[in-house]
Amino acid sequence: CLTRTCLCVHVSAQYAVLATDFFGQKHHEFFGSFSKSIFTLFQVSTGDAWASIGMCMYACMHAC
Repeated sequence: CLTRTCLCVHVSAQYAVLATDFFGQKHHEFFGSFSKSIFTLFQVSTGDAWASIGMCMYACMHAC
């Protein structure tokens, strides 16, 4: 059980680093730092406020 938890944390941390690198400049409020990225990914994965995050990123992507 501990191995699965460590694996999930490790994979989530890797995706947070990638999200910070890829999206940190344009979407600083969600992916500006590692802690913001991991929290945003947690929100999206649990379904908490994923719609507002997606709508904000979609609007910014088409406005730029």
